[in-house]
Amino acid sequence: MQEKFTFTKGRLIGFLCCALFPVLVIGFGILLLTKHVVFTGGFAFVYIFMPLMAAGLLAWCIFSDGTILKKGMISGAILVLFAVLSFFLFVFVGLVQAEHYEGAEAEQLYADVKADNTLMPELSAIGQPAGVEYHRVTFHHIFSSETDLLVCRYSSDEYAIQKAALDTDYAFQTEAITNRYDDCQPAVEIDGYRFRLLSTEEYEETIRYPQNVILIGYSDDAREIVYIAYENIDLDYITSLKDFVLDDCGWKYVR
Repeated sequence: MQEKFTFTKGRLIGFLCCALFPVLVIGFGILLLTKHVVFTGGFAFVYIFMPLMAAGLLAWCIFSDGTILKKGMISGAILVLFAVLSFFLFVFVGLVQAEHYEGAEAEQLYADVKADNTLMPELSAIGQPAGVEYHRVTFHHIFSSETDLLVCRYSSDEYAIQKAALDTDYAFQTEAITNRYDDCQPAVEIDGYRFRLLSTEEYEETIRYPQNVILIGYSDDAREIVYIAYENIDLDYITSLKDFVLDDCGWKYVR
């Protein structure tokens, strides 16, 4: 005859631990989302799917038939396995933090960024924009990176003036950067925006390609000019400027 299930002290403690584990991990994930973290498949796997699956397996170990020793060994192994998997997923998948600001707040935050980057434009030098946006995209993983993006939207006449001034105010890369690993074109078109690299030779004292890259983009349809400052001290090469702008610089989180 099968023994009737009863709540013992050990089982109660185990049940509480099983319940606490997913609550803490999922709660931490929710807290991260309030800090401008982008919800991705990797994020959902680490902070939702894995803790729920671990809690289910731990609950099964506690309430299923078997010796206490066997249950303890299985439960411990599950905890260690999920802790190790979570660590490696966090390191290699990481988190994407995308912050978006407009108006006076954007200008105030951008002023602090400009103080550390001489190639990004002064707010006094961008003409009379109809709107200003500042975006900061940060990747937290084994190779962390940070990108600052200034987006200026203009009227038709003002846009024409500011666009024409770009070639006067900046020196752009004219040739592709190619070697054993790099295959980086000097410019790329992405959904109506044309992005151009600043010259690595002209600004060799400031730009440390590919760890530090400055791009300027513009869109005639949107009447916008975009300034991008990217930094990742661990980046070794760029094989596609389009993928670099979209993924590494985080443009896909902006437009």
